[in-house]
Amino acid sequence: RRFYPESIIIMSLLSSFRRGASKTAHRQNYYYYYSSSSCGVKHSQGAGFFRQTSEFTTFGRNVSDEDQSRFHTRVSSTATQEEKRKQNCMSPSSARSFAAAADSHWNDRLERVLEQKLSAPEPTSSIESCTIDPNKKTIVVLGSGWGAISFIKALDKKVARDMFNVVVVSPRNYFLYTPLLPGVATGAIETRSIVESIRRPIAEKGFKYYEAAATGVDAQKKTVSFTNRYLTSATASKWLPNVGGGDGEGGKHKSQHFDINYDYLVVAVGAIPNTFGVPGVEQHCLFFKEVAHAAQFRSQVNARFERAALPSMSVGQIEDLLRFVVIGAGPTGVELAAELYDLVYNDVAKTFPKRLLKHVSINIVDLQDRLLSTYDRDIQNYATDFFQKANINCILNTQVKEVKQCVLTVADKNTGEEKELPFGMAVWCSGIKMNPVCEKVMDSLPEGSQPSRRALLADKAMRVKGSDGSIYGIGDCVTLEPKAYPATAQVAKQEGYYLAERFNKAAETGNYAVLDDPNAEFVYTHRGSLAYIGKDAAVADIPGVTILKGIMAGLFWKSFETVSQVSVGNSFKVGFDMLRTRIFGRDISRLM
Repeated sequence: RRFYPESIIIMSLLSSFRRGASKTAHRQNYYYYYSSSSCGVKHSQGAGFFRQTSEFTTFGRNVSDEDQSRFHTRVSSTATQEEKRKQNCMSPSSARSFAAAADSHWNDRLERVLEQKLSAPEPTSSIESCTIDPNKKTIVVLGSGWGAISFIKALDKKVARDMFNVVVVSPRNYFLYTPLLPGVATGAIETRSIVESIRRPIAEKGFKYYEAAATGVDAQKKTVSFTNRYLTSATASKWLPNVGGGDGEGGKHKSQHFDINYDYLVVAVGAIPNTFGVPGVEQHCLFFKEVAHAAQFRSQVNARFERAALPSMSVGQIEDLLRFVVIGAGPTGVELAAELYDLVYNDVAKTFPKRLLKHVSINIVDLQDRLLSTYDRDIQNYATDFFQKANINCILNTQVKEVKQCVLTVADKNTGEEKELPFGMAVWCSGIKMNPVCEKVMDSLPEGSQPSRRALLADKAMRVKGSDGSIYGIGDCVTLEPKAYPATAQVAKQEGYYLAERFNKAAETGNYAVLDDPNAEFVYTHRGSLAYIGKDAAVADIPGVTILKGIMAGLFWKSFETVSQVSVGNSFKVGFDMLRTRIFGRDISRLM
């Protein structure tokens, strides 16, 4: 065959690489050995205990057959030379004595290591062993959302630990900064930038955390039952030992159950999406409340544009795929529609065929006559006009009656006239309802103490009625009397701070009766409302100051959301993501 200069250079480099790799392996103590049973002498390089074998071994790592055949001749020659040297230097009996002494030394060393391992105490299987001080009262916190994280961070580390055992239990081991979830759904913000491990603030305070879901509450015995189902699936448990504690393969799929006794129970489990009994919502709509929902939204939007870009797609098929409907014109729905608009016309327009843009349709449906109906009227009008000028179709004064596959049945609120609205993707952002955990709390309380099944009813100091002051409610899962507050992150955050101050005061004075003060009252202070409406614009209602609209409000919104993260690290991440999106655009790749 003909050899070119490039071939010679490549062969030389490969040869040098092999020599370098051999030296590197030697420096890293990757030793090979070979035992010869014929002479009874063990030949080895380096230190370490080896089994007697006729194969190559690298500290427990098997070497391939190809490598064995490659080095067999070399090692055999080395063994022969060693055998000759041993014969010249000592008699066979001396060589056998030397080898026996070496074997005895390493066997003794191995036995000592095994004895140390076997004599170590076995880990206990009880989740409550050595974790609860019986001389202190126990606070059990359910949840890891806005109310729970605010309560935990506001508890005084030194004071609270002297008086209370604090145990946090939640099936979600992280805190989610929900106001930026629409940005995550479109790639403007990365998921990890708005997520903070719940264990970090808990570890800093010296508290306890268990990842589990509450399955039962006994208010009379002051006990909460929990279960962990995260590793119950075949996919999650096939790489693990018997995590269920049972015998055989079936034990892997068993849940872990345990109970915790409490003196004070803080319920901060939030709420779940409310379908209002509309048929077909759960089957044909995507909810938007968790990280998984944002990831699914991002993937599904990208998949629809990829399908629409195929050469065999007709105009009708493209229009059906790229018709997006957001149901609910509150802050979440408006911001999601705005972020989707930015994604389409700022990033998709630069990377996908231009012909697709004229077929994209973004729609927002709501029962009210304006967007952001809980905001100032001036903001409502501005946001509605802004969307209409951006060609976002605002279908207002409209109620969703039924959701079928790719079709919404809607009715006009005033006339009752029904019509069908086709969609390629529908997202349900319309309201919340009580978490099932709250229902378990209600069922354990005396009859008649909780007349409403919409949320836990508590007094002005967040003490749940019927619990004799042992159960508190924070955030979306509770309604305070005599005044109910909106289910927002701002309210839950202030409630968490207030309740932590009450416990701090009880710990400072050493008097638990402080928590039963009948004059204690939570007072909410509204600090303003913000909402992003697309194209770098936002609206801001700052009480007692002014109302901001447009680009300046957008800058204020970005600054506020950046510095409002629960940790300095997340603030840097969010700020960097916003800068990256501004310079390089969004990442529109689909990973799932």
